[in-house]
Amino acid sequence: EDNGLVPYQEMLDIVTKGKDGESGLTLNRTVDGPNDTTKWWRLDTDGSTEALGRIGFITSMSDHFCGTCNRLRLTADGQIKVCLFGSTELSLRDAMRDPSFQDGDLEKLIHYAVQ
Repeated sequence: EDNGLVPYQEMLDIVTKGKDGESGLTLNRTVDGPNDTTKWWRLDTDGSTEALGRIGFITSMSDHFCGTCNRLRLTADGQIKVCLFGSTELSLRDAMRDPSFQDGDLEKLIHYAVQ
């Protein structure tokens, strides 16, 4: 069944080897930071030492990075998520709209969320 997901390695193969007779791009892997959620590649030209640019793959679906992730996500509607795949959210918006909300409460809420 085709769920629309193209795994990281397949995307990389298409970019570097080409598809349907097209030639691929020359990419060189760069070093990622310890908590990077993107796998970065440098786009090189033949014989040049200067990169034309870079391309990154966020591989959360096919090559998980949960063990090194240190991200918090704040949604457009004011929810904080501590995991990209998690369903648990904490509403900062609702808390901040509460008349009893006081300075320091936001820090406590975020601390609670990441425990």
